Parts: sequence; structure tokens; C-alpha cells
Amino acid sequence: MINNFVPAMALLTSRVNANPDVCDLSVTGEIFYDYELRQKGQIIELIEAQVANPAKKMKLGTGAPPAPKVLKSVTVDDLRTYAKFLDKTGYGDYSDVKTDTVWKAIYDVKSRSLPHKNGKVTSTKAIESSPCLRCGFIFPVDNITVDHQRPQSGGGFAAMLKVFRAMDLTMDGASGLKGQTIFDAVINKSVVAKSKRTDQAHVSATGFRGRRYELSYEGMLVYSVMRAITSKSILLQACMHNACNLAPLCAVCNSSKNNTWHY
Repeated sequence: MINNFVPAMALLTSRVNANPDVCDLSVTGEIFYDYELRQKGQIIELIEAQVANPAKKMKLGTGAPPAPKVLKSVTVDDLRTYAKFLDKTGYGDYSDVKTDTVWKAIYDVKSRSLPHKNGKVTSTKAIESSPCLRCGFIFPVDNITVDHQRPQSGGGFAAMLKVFRAMDLTMDGASGLKGQTIFDAVINKSVVAKSKRTDQAHVSATGFRGRRYELSYEGMLVYSVMRAITSKSILLQACMHNACNLAPLCAVCNSSKNNTWHY
């Protein structure tokens, strides 16, 4: 597991406690040109940028700027929870995810009796094993490779959005078992369900999958704060090597000719 975001959030918390009315989090201008962050004590708000629409900057006949519209607010404790999730599910050596108890439960990694041959004698042997996500055949876990579902080459923002979707920070929610359960399993230590949730109220009626790759207002806020406390490259790498973006594949299925993008 990595340890980038919780310490950075601790520094942010100390700054907030020391200067509760001072905002030094703004990273506007990189992606979200129409929005700004505002700090009010232990609350961080996403507001409409006052320079985004000059026509709205002054109230007609008053000469006074209108109050900024608050689009979303979160507490510092909420942000600390997101940071904790990113640290607990992120890996420097991504193959270490095979030791993650939540990831193992999601992908049914467990001890099984597999066929074993010693000379002319065929028997079974109990060994930790995993199904390949693509072909479904079961292999000893040491013979299973770990695949980046969003590839390391060019898939950085897609991986980040996949992780944020698991934190329920995108316009549409996750559709798979991992995306639906991993946040609660890691943060609240809930049991990983064996079937998908039936509650799909968080998924739009349009069924347009692109909305799963669109940050909500809260997602914009969390992304902006994470970018303010660390670098973009660290954030994207942490999401690339995150359990949300890692899956077990056999060597054949994980070969370059079979490793294509799947949405």
C-alpha cells in the first residue's frame, strides 16, 4: 500500500486548524475553469468562479458582485476518508495487490483443491488460486498475473475516473461488483457481496456509459483538493496502480495481443 494522501491530508488539516478562514487550496485553471474552491473552517466548498462569466459579476444597478453559488461542499473529515481509501487501495508494486483481502474476496482468490501430478501419481492439492477474469480458468495465484484494466500507456485519467467512480464521485455509479463494493469494504469493513446490488438508482436512466467517466461536483472538488496537496503525476500513478484498476489474468490473456481496452 502507498502512503501519499493521508500524510498530505494531515498537513491540510493542520493548516485549516491554524487558519480556519484562509483558503490556499485553489488549483483553478487546469481543468475546471468555471469553478473555484473556498474554505470555510472545516468545510471546503466548490463554487462558481466569479471570473467565469463577466456578465454575472455585478448585480444590475448595485455595483456589488453577487454571492457565489455553492455547488457542493464537503468536510475535511470527508476528504480524509477519501485520502485513506486512496492509500489503502494503492500499491507501489502493483503485484502486491494479490495480498489484499478485499481484492481477493472480489475476485474469489482462495484456497482450492487443484489437480496435481507427481510422476505417475495424480492427486489434488490445496493451494491458493484465482480464476482468470477473462478466460475463467483457475490457476495457482503465483501463476496469475495482475492486469491494469486501464492501461499504463495513455490510460491515466481513465484509471483515475475508475477509482473516483468506486468512491461514488462520478455522474453515474459503478456497474460491477468491485466498483460497487470496494469502498465500503475498505472504509467500513463491510463484507463483499457475492452478487451485484439491485439498487441502481444512482445510474442514469439514459444508460449512456460516458457519464460514468464524468466527475460529479463532489468529484471535481475532491480531485481539486487532491491535486492541491500532491502532484498530478502522483495522483494518476496512485490511481493507475490502485486495486480498483487491477484484475487477475492468466499469462495468455494478459499478453499484448489480448490486452485491449474494455469499458
